[in-house]
Amino acid sequence: MLSVSSIQHKLKIDGLRGVAILFVLIFHFFPEKFPAGFIGVDIFFVISGFFMTKIIFTDLDQHDFQLVNFYHRRIKRLIPSILTVVTLTFLVGYFFLGSHAFTELSKESLGSLFFYSNILFLKEAGYFDQHSLYKPLLHFWSLGIEEQFYFIWPLLLIWIFKNKVNRLYFLIIIITFSFSLNLFYFLSGNYNIDFYLPFTRFWELGIGAVITLVNIKPLKISLSYFGTLLLILSLFIIKDSSQYPGYIALIPVFATSLIILADDYSIISTYLYSNRFLVWTGKISFNLYLVHWPIIVFFFLFNAEVIKHLRFPLLVLSYLLASLIHYFIENPLRYSTYKPLAPLLIFANIALGLLAGFSYMNHGQIFNKPVSLIEEKNIQQITWNDTSDDLCKKFTSLNTTFCKIYGNKNNITVAIIGDSTANHLGPGIAKYMDLNKEGLINLGDGTCPIILGLKENSGWGGPRSKEGKNCVQDTSLIINYLLSTLQIKTVILGFWLHEMDFWGVNKDEVGVARLSTLIINEANLFHRHNIKTVVTFGSPYTNADIIICMRPTMSETSFCKNKFYLIYEDNLFNSLQRKLENQVITFNQAQYLEKLNINYIYDSSDLLILRDDHHYSYHGSALIGEKLIQLIK
Repeated sequence: MLSVSSIQHKLKIDGLRGVAILFVLIFHFFPEKFPAGFIGVDIFFVISGFFMTKIIFTDLDQHDFQLVNFYHRRIKRLIPSILTVVTLTFLVGYFFLGSHAFTELSKESLGSLFFYSNILFLKEAGYFDQHSLYKPLLHFWSLGIEEQFYFIWPLLLIWIFKNKVNRLYFLIIIITFSFSLNLFYFLSGNYNIDFYLPFTRFWELGIGAVITLVNIKPLKISLSYFGTLLLILSLFIIKDSSQYPGYIALIPVFATSLIILADDYSIISTYLYSNRFLVWTGKISFNLYLVHWPIIVFFFLFNAEVIKHLRFPLLVLSYLLASLIHYFIENPLRYSTYKPLAPLLIFANIALGLLAGFSYMNHGQIFNKPVSLIEEKNIQQITWNDTSDDLCKKFTSLNTTFCKIYGNKNNITVAIIGDSTANHLGPGIAKYMDLNKEGLINLGDGTCPIILGLKENSGWGGPRSKEGKNCVQDTSLIINYLLSTLQIKTVILGFWLHEMDFWGVNKDEVGVARLSTLIINEANLFHRHNIKTVVTFGSPYTNADIIICMRPTMSETSFCKNKFYLIYEDNLFNSLQRKLENQVITFNQAQYLEKLNINYIYDSSDLLILRDDHHYSYHGSALIGEKLIQLIK
């Protein structure tokens, strides 16, 4: 039976868990009002490290620790809720997601069931990216780190015990190593690795472990006040979620440690952390954490326009569903004395994992899952395979990002040069050429306009240099190659006007005048070599997510039918065209699409115009390519 002091300590820890999950919930439901709420996960890490280490060392000291029993308890504690949430999420995805999105969900389900979500998402979009709203199981990344810790930590503690190593010193060494690794990746700018890698996060759980060995009796009462103050301050100090954890995570981790160490009977421990609502929230915190994010994601996907008005009802729904799982699934199975339960849970976990794996390998096609006509027509439209090819790199000896040859390489008559919005014109133009007789080449770099005289400013040059790309150098190499090697008849120069400020060109009349002068000079250079120049710009932009809008439940919503974002550039387009007229041929893609009455991501045949927010699909490329061919002939 627990002593009164043990019960009070447990209440305080449950209340602290309640604070942690509330931080996370408010951050996810109301991110603009609570931008630092993600530190709730750090609180969970410290609590987990504290409890697990305390249990293991206590059992070891009493010669009562058995590794099999430890993992047996973990299975009964975690798997019932995880299986329930992943199964429900998988079922909702099966019935309501398109094949592409369901394939991604199947991959996420595998990571969640086998505790490697953090490694999975390390290779994809960052936790704080906009694309996180399309990943129903993204939040399992933290469980991945905890479970990886649980696999390693008991073995280390057993080794410490058997070899009679000084516990405190050894734990401090491990914490120092993990924290140093965290700082190494943080300071080198590898924020995703720092965020998701288990060894860069173990120091947080390790600090929780260390406080099991610390006792500061004279200061115990004041610790709760100081720790709480630090926790509150961290909500205001920590603002940049994109660069975390780094050194700033020390604040919430240290604050949590102080609160755990503090006197359990201090006023703040008794009246705040032992508050009934916080304690109850803490008891269901695991299930709250599991259920709330899929609810947010699915409602966002199904009704993105009204999600802001449903946030509080969805928060209540999260509490309701978490309570049902806690009382009717988690607790009955966790405290069950049925001996074969743990093996059965493992079997069920593996079975669901195999189903998710089969779904992933079959591109979401299981149990005759229907594919929407819209999605079926457009999957190939957005799978871009025209960035570069080995033939072009060997033929030109250029190491540019974009290097693609279409048709007859021995008679290349047209060259497309520029950034990615030049690259996406290639297949569309090639479609209307006689490729048996003539060829087309596309050369360029991402965000590189291939205009002589432009120089990258510090805002963009730094990141590009890390990729080994030098736009100014590549611009000279490409133009020299075209003038000295090939018998080109026409050069199509394409660029995205949104990014010209990276090249020291202001988005105003002065900047446009400078840009037009540089373009005319380049066109004159080509003209002296009997090469016609066509300048094209105005690639449309959309805030709709293409993958999501391929789903039949979303394709007809106004979210997916938002008009292309063109107003921002209209004046610049017109000004640039006026300055270039009578000098070079110009083609404003946006104006042309408006003439065709194409104002959003689908045309009348339900084919996608774009493959992402500002790059054409193959169909969109063909629409523009047909007009460009008319201009160059």
